[in-house]
Amino acid sequence: MWIDTDNRGGDAADLEILRCAADLASLRPDNDARVLTDDTGMRLRAQHMGLKVMRLPEDYRKTGTALDEVPP
Repeated sequence: MWIDTDNRGGDAADLEILRCAADLASLRPDNDARVLTDDTGMRLRAQHMGLKVMRLPEDYRKTGTALDEVPP
């Protein structure tokens, strides 16, 4: 399942996404549900909830995120 998170705004939306992922993981453990994000805070919260997390592949990352390389 893919949830488009563009223009979602706010911490409440992140928690709603994480709750949905947790529900999916508990209802269908054979589905191997994962949270796919480039947001460090969301990734840490997902890990704290015991969810599997994947980093968004570089080709799909937005510029201006915490994962951007800092120029020397």
